[in-house]
Amino acid sequence: MRKIMKKNILILLLFVFTMSLAHATSMYNEEEYQALVSDPIAMKVGDSITVLIYETASASASTSADTSKETGIAVGGINTFVDPDNQSFDIESTFNGGGDLSRSGKLLAKITTTVMEIAENGEMLIQGQQNIEINEDTQTITLSGRIRKEDISSDNTIVSTRLSDAKIKYIAEGTLADRQKPGLITSFLNWIY
Repeated sequence: MRKIMKKNILILLLFVFTMSLAHATSMYNEEEYQALVSDPIAMKVGDSITVLIYETASASASTSADTSKETGIAVGGINTFVDPDNQSFDIESTFNGGGDLSRSGKLLAKITTTVMEIAENGEMLIQGQQNIEINEDTQTITLSGRIRKEDISSDNTIVSTRLSDAKIKYIAEGTLADRQKPGLITSFLNWIY
């Protein structure tokens, strides 16, 4: 019986000693975790992310001005060739003016960008450009900004309103863009006024 007990104690000590040498680490890394049932999302430099551009802008201004000035001079007691009963001179100046200005714009597009840099706070600097050519007309969309990982949806997209320091540029060149510019006479008249 003592032999069995010694054997059991020896096995127990060996087991305890072996367990103290074993070291377990977690396979879960919060920074690189991606769910098995979702699309991969941008997480490192060089990854792609699609930006859904939904931008609208409008501005309006209105101004008006009214001024008037009246001056009168009366002359009396002087013998002149003027009718003695009507010896006054009046000057009156009136100005009324005003103007209205309104402008609005809307840009809807989808552009895939690249993660260029990851800041210490985890924000990602993204940048991308898209060129579309249709019938000798070229449309260029350039986008850059900073995004947070939390704002990226499960399908690896983000709306443009969630970008900080966003720079979105839309340039159209070609026949259609040239037709929208004012002509020479209109440009000259605008230069004068």
